[in-house]
Amino acid sequence: MLVSSSANSRAAAHRSVRSFGVLPERETVVEIRRPEWREAVDACRLLTSIAYHLLREWHGLAELPYLGQKLPEILDDPSLAHI
Repeated sequence: MLVSSSANSRAAAHRSVRSFGVLPERETVVEIRRPEWREAVDACRLLTSIAYHLLREWHGLAELPYLGQKLPEILDDPSLAHI
């Protein structure tokens, strides 16, 4: 299947910003949650990405260690107690 360069650009933009506090478009979330992505999500092992760990959870994959930054403003957030 051929994908337009604008679609490739949008996909690259989503990949590059997903772990930097920029929310993806709804269509991106719907697509990545499809069962067909499960194997790819498991294989990529982006252990420093917060978004990757969420994707693993959405796909029912085993929890892996998070190796990214542990930001104090997140760790000290009282809202974490409700998650």
